[in-house]
Amino acid sequence: MTRRGTTTPAEVLVILVLGGLVFLVMKSIPCRTQYAIEGKVPHDLKYIHEMVDLYASDHDGRWPASMDDLLKKEVGSQPYLRYRLLDPWKNEYLFLPPITPDGRPRIGTLGKDVRPGGKGEDADYDDWMIWNGRAADDS
Repeated sequence: MTRRGTTTPAEVLVILVLGGLVFLVMKSIPCRTQYAIEGKVPHDLKYIHEMVDLYASDHDGRWPASMDDLLKKEVGSQPYLRYRLLDPWKNEYLFLPPITPDGRPRIGTLGKDVRPGGKGEDADYDDWMIWNGRAADDS
């Protein structure tokens, strides 16, 4: 004869163990997200940086005026970028045209908060930092 409404100590133990496992898995998810961000941003910025250089070499040293120049299909060739790349927070990467005649454009992201400054997911990244081997928090 079984009693209704009671649990055995073994059932309680199983529930506690499963709860602990769920907690450990959920705790590790933000860390994995940060690893994904740290991989995607540098990869995208290096790729866009290289496409900007390729554009300049194909246009007698003239830099693109905006990201749109990299997306345009030119006669007899493919666009430098097939689509507009987005940062991990689904924002378009920023494209700042050169300030001086001998300068180059700057490509970057303002992080999750889309504001200058910050640390972690809110940190700013740009192609100069990536090419110079500096992390966002080093600046």
